[in-house]
Amino acid sequence: MQFFISQKSLGKRKLSEASVYNQPIHLDITTSHIKAQDLLVKLATQQVNDFNGLIEQQKQALRSTHPLASTSTGPNALSNALSHSMQAIKAASLNPIAAPAPALSQQTIDTYLVNLGKVDFANIANLNKVSLEDGITNTLQAFEDGLFIMFVDDIEVNDLEQTLSVFEGCTISLIRLTFLAGGWF
Repeated sequence: MQFFISQKSLGKRKLSEASVYNQPIHLDITTSHIKAQDLLVKLATQQVNDFNGLIEQQKQALRSTHPLASTSTGPNALSNALSHSMQAIKAASLNPIAAPAPALSQQTIDTYLVNLGKVDFANIANLNKVSLEDGITNTLQAFEDGLFIMFVDDIEVNDLEQTLSVFEGCTISLIRLTFLAGGWF
């Protein structure tokens, strides 16, 4: 079934039509009634698989661009990599005045600002894959601890054992709760 995940755009303080958007997501659900725990497990599974796919894409991109990360092995692999690096340094030193190409165009920057509220290069700093079991456990524990709340078509989900009525195109809202500094003593 296709669902919509309701998200508030990062960096936007005021709630408006432009700051909240629905992202389509496809989950393998065949029944119209599902327990909240099963829905969260399917969401966590889909998100962990997507994240691990992005990690693999970024690792492949690093392998293809980094001379020391090449797949060549043997006695000449290190000397070939060093030779490649020295050629790149020499080529850069021949033309020190050349301006580097801009990393992002103004149109790309504007698109990031409108959609995300920040400019991001979409690079993931930690290239370790997430374990599916850990992702599911963390998601269920965070729900039980009250770190986020979930709404399915504007109906709050209070318990993992709660049975939810879901249908094609329903909206799932996940709201992360942020605790403020200070408090009453």
